[in-house]
Amino acid sequence: MLVDIPELQFKPAFEYRGRFERRLEPDFTASASDDRSVFEQRYRAGFDVSDGKTLSGSFRYQYSHEWFFRPSGNNSHDSSDLFLGYLELKRKEGAYSLGRQTISKGDRRLFDVSNFSQRS
Repeated sequence: MLVDIPELQFKPAFEYRGRFERRLEPDFTASASDDRSVFEQRYRAGFDVSDGKTLSGSFRYQYSHEWFFRPSGNNSHDSSDLFLGYLELKRKEGAYSLGRQTISKGDRRLFDVSNFSQRS
């Protein structure tokens, strides 16, 4: 007995986000020098997979890095995580999803994790 194994199609995905922010005396107190500059970067790389019929999925790895520049000293922070990693199988009785995914209701996420954040 032979089993038909569908051909999988892969689509690469890459996203970069960078932002520089400068704050000059945010509390308008000259006695405390609280100027600060921040450079934030986020990279997401991964792929989408599908057999064109019943199986699909998405996988995204995220790396973020932040540099802080202050009069009191400089610092940096980085983090990495699996942002998306799920498979979906469609059957006659419904669709089944397994893995880490965004859950949406209407045009908003049900469990909101801002997509504008640098960290996962």
